[in-house]
Amino acid sequence: MKTLDEQFQTIPDNRTGNAVQYQLPDVLKAAFAMFSLKSPSLLDFKTQTTAEEKNLHNIYRIEGEIPCDNQMRGILDPVDPQLLRPLFETCFSLLSEAGAIREYEYRDKHVIVSIDGVEHFSSTKAHCSSCTTRKHRNGEMSYHHLGLAVVIARPEQKEVIPLDFEPVLNQDGAQKNDCESNAAKRLCKALDTRYPDLKMILVEDALYANAPHIRQITGYGTLKNQGYHFEHNYGHDTRHLATVLALLMFLAFTVDQIQQRCCRFFRSLHQGLRTKVKLWASIRSLFSTLVFKSMTALYRHLAPLYRLQLE
Repeated sequence: MKTLDEQFQTIPDNRTGNAVQYQLPDVLKAAFAMFSLKSPSLLDFKTQTTAEEKNLHNIYRIEGEIPCDNQMRGILDPVDPQLLRPLFETCFSLLSEAGAIREYEYRDKHVIVSIDGVEHFSSTKAHCSSCTTRKHRNGEMSYHHLGLAVVIARPEQKEVIPLDFEPVLNQDGAQKNDCESNAAKRLCKALDTRYPDLKMILVEDALYANAPHIRQITGYGTLKNQGYHFEHNYGHDTRHLATVLALLMFLAFTVDQIQQRCCRFFRSLHQGLRTKVKLWASIRSLFSTLVFKSMTALYRHLAPLYRLQLE
């Protein structure tokens, strides 16, 4: 959280006047905390016990007041989603420095990078200029947001390492295949820019099996929800809110994967409680009733409640 806090502080805030009652880094940290704690909705997250409020300040490093759902939507909607994507590179750098990336390498130090489309918003009413559209047989039009999720994977490893999330925009094309293909062009360029030293073997579905795409990637050298509620609509608004929230959810998933890979306390609790859903529910229960200075302190308190001994 210290690293994420430092990164959130660098994102520019273009609001002026009375609109700055809530600092943008605090709003970003609050939204991240909502996904980290697996709150099912913004409405659910806005009602907090006194213990929850203190834990949000202590553990998630929120300095000012915690925004309600409408305030969070209004402040996050104008944020450019592109400003959040470097956070995945930051997380990757931490894992690389710790030596964790080496455990995913194959022959000649290549890693398998999987790319697939993920839809995270759908509505027949709310829409914006970036929504992709579908016309149904009954004549009804529906509006959608999706993106290309990118992770490093290896069959022997339970965890994946997210690298990026490329939004698919209405401007990318009239057909679904066109949209994803055009987004993939931007994504491959971004991967080459952000991870120039990473030797990748791309794993994609048949949509991308075409000569222009293969020429592009050779030119550069080449999930179950588990409580994340990715299918839930946390909000759309008029500009970037849906994509910003999707990126923050994917970032929370990234941090969870790092914990599962590198934190022995998290691994012990997960093994003892057997399912992620049970683990998240137990964490939320303590989070809402007792005050902790850190997530490690919460883990230490949780273990004996289930007669578990942390490694």
